[in-house]
Amino acid sequence: MDYIKYDPTIVYNSMIKGGKYYNNYTCFNILNNYININSFYKLLSSCSIHNLNNILNYINIHWTIIKRDIDKKYKNNKYKGILINTYCKSYDDFNNNIIEFINGEIAIAIMCVNIINAYLYIN
Repeated sequence: MDYIKYDPTIVYNSMIKGGKYYNNYTCFNILNNYININSFYKLLSSCSIHNLNNILNYINIHWTIIKRDIDKKYKNNKYKGILINTYCKSYDDFNNNIIEFINGEIAIAIMCVNIINAYLYIN
């Protein structure tokens, strides 16, 4: 898919040296036809809960900026009341927060994948 900045497989292979794998992620299944979602889930599984909280905050910061620009340009838009819960204490919480935030929107899912990849690639 041309809209994904970093191939999750390449980012995953550059970061992972083994470890646990949380296999109950479903938050990005909407993108399953476009990217290798399992590599992306493995990438997320390598993160600690602390890092997942940081990722949620990073998404929130970028979403706030994007939403502000959308709100300025389009007064009545479908993204007006969308917020992300930035607290998680487990992998399930992270998964559920992302699912609620994406709410079936492919554009938001792509944005989240790009933001998460950028966060992990930079850090």
